[in-house]
Amino acid sequence: MKLDLTECKKGNHPLKIITSFDHGWNEEETIRWCPVCGCIVVDMDTDNKTIRSGYYMKMKAPEISKGKV
Repeated sequence: MKLDLTECKKGNHPLKIITSFDHGWNEEETIRWCPVCGCIVVDMDTDNKTIRSGYYMKMKAPEISKGKV
């Protein structure tokens, strides 16, 4: 099965939240994952707004794990 990476290459990743860590004072670090291309991004959020964007990091994951989260 071939994945359509057109939107991911444009930077439009359908990110899903994997986990978040509460740092107190309404700040949390959130890890998001793209089930299409497998990249992750770690952002710092305050009051549900991203205050420090991370950068997209390519991750290799087995094909079976994509779409399971």
